[in-house]
Amino acid sequence: MANHWTRIILITFCAVTLGCTSTLKAVSGRYAYYEVVDGEVVYFSWNPMTQRYSLAVLEGVDPATFSTINNSHGKDASQVFKKSLPITHADPTTFALWSGGYAADATQVFYGRTRLEDAELATFERLGNGWSRDAGNIYLGSKRLDVCDLATFEIIPRSRAKDAQCYYAEANRVPITDRASLEVLNGGYAKDSSQVYWLDRIVPGADAASF
Repeated sequence: MANHWTRIILITFCAVTLGCTSTLKAVSGRYAYYEVVDGEVVYFSWNPMTQRYSLAVLEGVDPATFSTINNSHGKDASQVFKKSLPITHADPTTFALWSGGYAADATQVFYGRTRLEDAELATFERLGNGWSRDAGNIYLGSKRLDVCDLATFEIIPRSRAKDAQCYYAEANRVPITDRASLEVLNGGYAKDSSQVYWLDRIVPGADAASF
């Protein structure tokens, strides 16, 4: 227990003084992990960009039934956590991590901490680069697209897509003027016969004919 409190004191001190990074790395030897300290579950993490450790106490967790899934996920008898925050609605008994930020339990699919609303687990598939779909919907990350024509939907890597009727950027339907003349360009740009677009926004004053 003395070693546990040594870690808490060191990390708290460093959070205030913004120092001691080499000492903290030597103390823990890990970049991120859970630990039960004096009846509380604590999530420790090391940020290599800022060269700082941080800690967060999990709220509403049962230390007696808590177990680590990996270095960023844990669970107790009633909840699943990503780092220090709960994944709402997740069933800890059947919860399983997938690759690419996805996870699922017996009936639901999650992206990060967010449940994909109405996603059908039986037909769900990951398409890469944060895209996924089921029999009736397309998702980018945790956001469901309002797709015009699912049968002709195709992804334009990485964050754009189109179908026979509509054009999409960053999971938003772009209000293009003329779908028939749509031309998808590099750098997030596109144009139709009258407008130039950057992602889901119109580029004011841009001349579509010469752009």
